[in-house]
Amino acid sequence: MLRVLLITDKKAGHESISRGLIKGLREEWETETVEVYAKIRAKFLKKIATIMLNHLSLTKKNIPLLTKLFYKNQTFDFNQKFDLVVSTGGDTSFLNILMSSYLNIPNIYCSSLRGLKPTLFTHTVSIINNHIPNEIVVDFPPIHVEIKEKELKGKYIAILIGGATKNYRFRDDEFVKLVKNSIELAKKMGYKILLTTSRRTPVKVEKKIKELYKQNKKTIQKCVLYNEKPLKVVNFFLSNADVIFCTEESGSMITESILAKKRLYTIKPKQTNLNRLYRLFIENITQKGYAHSVLVDNIEKITLMKNFHYIEEKPDKIIRNKIRNIVEFKFLKKRYIAIIVTNLAGSGAEKIALMQAKMFRENGHNVVLFLLDNIIAYDTDNFNFPIITLTNKKDKYKFLGKIGDKIYANILNKKMNEFGTFDTVISNLPRADRIVKQLNHPNKYFVIHMSYKAELEKFKKRRAKRKLKLYRYLYTNENIITVAKAIITDFDILNIKYKKATTIYNPFDFKEIRQKGDEAIELNYDYIIFPSAFRTQKRYDVMLDAVKLLKTDIKLLILAKVNSELTEMIRSRGLEHRVKILGFQQNPYKYIKKAKLLVLSSDREGLPTIIIESLILGTPVVSTDCPTGPREILRDDLSFWLVQMENPKKLAEKIDMALTRKIKVNDDIIARFHKDYIYKEYEQLCLK
Repeated sequence: MLRVLLITDKKAGHESISRGLIKGLREEWETETVEVYAKIRAKFLKKIATIMLNHLSLTKKNIPLLTKLFYKNQTFDFNQKFDLVVSTGGDTSFLNILMSSYLNIPNIYCSSLRGLKPTLFTHTVSIINNHIPNEIVVDFPPIHVEIKEKELKGKYIAILIGGATKNYRFRDDEFVKLVKNSIELAKKMGYKILLTTSRRTPVKVEKKIKELYKQNKKTIQKCVLYNEKPLKVVNFFLSNADVIFCTEESGSMITESILAKKRLYTIKPKQTNLNRLYRLFIENITQKGYAHSVLVDNIEKITLMKNFHYIEEKPDKIIRNKIRNIVEFKFLKKRYIAIIVTNLAGSGAEKIALMQAKMFRENGHNVVLFLLDNIIAYDTDNFNFPIITLTNKKDKYKFLGKIGDKIYANILNKKMNEFGTFDTVISNLPRADRIVKQLNHPNKYFVIHMSYKAELEKFKKRRAKRKLKLYRYLYTNENIITVAKAIITDFDILNIKYKKATTIYNPFDFKEIRQKGDEAIELNYDYIIFPSAFRTQKRYDVMLDAVKLLKTDIKLLILAKVNSELTEMIRSRGLEHRVKILGFQQNPYKYIKKAKLLVLSSDREGLPTIIIESLILGTPVVSTDCPTGPREILRDDLSFWLVQMENPKKLAEKIDMALTRKIKVNDDIIARFHKDYIYKEYEQLCLK
């Protein structure tokens, strides 16, 4: 049983959104809902609440006090157990946050943030992409519409009339004109009319509509005047209408009409003053062909023959799929695994953290991927596990040092508690390790992705000493997982007193990589490829010097972000005509597969993923013999293609030689990197 706490402000439009979302949950899971009314004590408290919730550390002691401070008649029983908080509307947002924090459960908020930090919610639902963490963007709110089989014979136009607003300044005579023009159009086109007003429609307008109804009963088959008799007929009208005319100020009526999959014309007055959010909503539905916007004066010009696009997937289903992971977290019986990494900006270690999460999820475990920063370069829409960001800015608290680490750790601990108790915590990269070090968890592992010894050797003495002190603090008496065997030797040399060290190679999905490698590209020249981020240890200087020394004029393809330093390095060597920069690619595999050769010029690595991915795709590799990784990957005959570091001449010679050879890559040499094999090693180590 999924228990949902629905916080409501008693506004019909807001309630219909929340209930529509919960209705979607019920289609898949047995759900019980408890409603709590949220009434703010005074408007001025909203700004105070926003400031306090953005900056205050919420505790079991202060949450009940804050609830009473902000809300009237709040008699919520804090001892009740729930699995999810849902609410819509600004007045509900503060109570949503407070209840979620007190109960340590996920929360979903369907409205604009109005200054609140997005990280206060597990997910926000919006019809506009605000590019904020954990946002679910849908074309329409998740309103539930129950459309039945058509009962009325003949062709019908349903007219849904609202009222004047700040956005749409309908005059009374324009409402009357809407009805008159619709009657004339219906007569001309052979349609009947179903008409209803709403609570916002002026009474004097309804009186004039009533007169028109009496004069045109053959055309207007049904006329419901809300202020005279508030019957709920919208669903009946939508079920029986072929065409819908809806005044454009009502987002809920427009949404219901679109979800009914009928031809929709939104009717607007001459005078409008749309706010940004609503303007974008109308532009979106008209540009996508869900509706056509028409002036009141132009109704008679409507042909009723325009092409429309009907919605393929309902918003409640989109939301359900997005939050499936936090719901199933309650029901699945396997292990709960938290994976923490700095961000998903695109480096090898970040990609591996993503692959870890996919691997565990595919094996039936509950997985949550936590990011310190809201930087995501990958398309994550199809991943069936939650990706939770701790902050909305890069390095937000990093400048505070150890205090910043504690702030991150408190945020991480709160977010983890929302999902329950995790059995295993896996951390990737030193910045994430600094935060995970603060967690009091009995089963945490630190994945070491590079040779710290090689890194320290490149630093000046003072910096190297400071870094070594950090690494000894982070990993003393901790479980470490190294991605290459040589890294354990490095730790021993550096006198880092780890608790237990195990080497587990990075996992790779061979099938997915090869499928993506088969995609077409639009390059009509031969090339060697260097798909590495522009970082000091990648030694772009060595790579470019080697290209300049090549005997062939083959091009070098770089998959890294363009920057002025890289551009100048290319220009200064006169290689503008031979080096092409494509930037970061969501799918680098299609370029790697078509390459004649993949080249790596690094002076330090961990277990370079691009070498393994290249071999999976059958593309030969020439690499510097740097610590660590390349020598562990390029074994047997492939070890011939390892080159001394910082030697462009030797690198160029090996590239020229490789381009003239047929280098065969056998699956036997890379089988140890397959995700299924790697999963068994993780299972043996930390999932028992």
